[in-house]
Amino acid sequence: MRRPPFGFYLAALCAGGFGALMVRALLELDASRGGGPRLCAALLAALSAVAAEALWRARPWAFRASVTLAVTAALLGASAMVAMRDPFVLAGALVLAAAGMIVVIPMLAYIHHRSRQLWPARGVRVPAPRP
Repeated sequence: MRRPPFGFYLAALCAGGFGALMVRALLELDASRGGGPRLCAALLAALSAVAAEALWRARPWAFRASVTLAVTAALLGASAMVAMRDPFVLAGALVLAAAGMIVVIPMLAYIHHRSRQLWPARGVRVPAPRP
């Protein structure tokens, strides 16, 4: 087994930190307001745990787990922003989402690049070196 790249460890810590925030949100959300926000927080906490484990141990499916977490968080965040009616809160949420994407997109590109180096695509023939 290969040792994971250092960037995978950093990405795993980010995914784990996001998961910890979702667990905290899950514990603090009021159940009387409906189960939707709690369900979203629980789903994101579970996905972040899977992505963090895949990155920490450099699994071949680490990129797919990271993309699943990012897309799910973006979709749930967008639906939460649409549900907000206050324009100032919506503007603040949009600024936070844009700042998050500035970090997430390069991180996903790095994970994809390093994953392609660690696990070349199957069926791709690498030419033999010339004698």
